[in-house]
Amino acid sequence: MKLIFSRYLNEIVGLTIMALMTLALVAGQADADVQKAAVDEVRDIIEIRLTITN
Repeated sequence: MKLIFSRYLNEIVGLTIMALMTLALVAGQADADVQKAAVDEVRDIIEIRLTITN
């Protein structure tokens, strides 16, 4: 078992890093969608009126 693990250590590490990077990409995209939806929702609610009189 130790011989197999040491033989494929580089591939195991590489695949693990690629899997973690994929998870980070998906989580980042999901977070960006949530933030965009929150900004769009707030944008519909806030209204600023400015009146200047002399």
